[in-house]
Amino acid sequence: MDKSERNLISEEELCLYTHALGVVDMSTMDENKDVDILHAALYQEQPNDKDKSNLLKEMKDDETFGLSRIAERLTVVELPDFYVQSMIKDIKDDN
Repeated sequence: MDKSERNLISEEELCLYTHALGVVDMSTMDENKDVDILHAALYQEQPNDKDKSNLLKEMKDDETFGLSRIAERLTVVELPDFYVQSMIKDIKDDN
C-alpha cells in the first residue's frame, strides 16, 4: 500500500494488514545493528519470497522511489509486529 492508497482504505480494512516488508540499505547498519527503513509495504498475509522479490524489483526499477542508484545495496526484510502497528496508526492519523 502506498501513500495514494492510504485514503482509499477503511479502518475496518486496515485491520486486515498484519505483516510488513521493509527495504533497507544494509551498508548503513550501525554498531547496534540498526538500519534505516527506506520503504515499507503492508500485507494482509505472510509475505513470501515472490512478494520480497517483487518489492525489491519495484524499488530498483521505479525511479519515483529514488533508490535505483543504490539498488545493489538494497535488501528486503520482514518487519516486526510493532512496526506494522505503528504504520497502521500513522495511516489512521493521516485519514
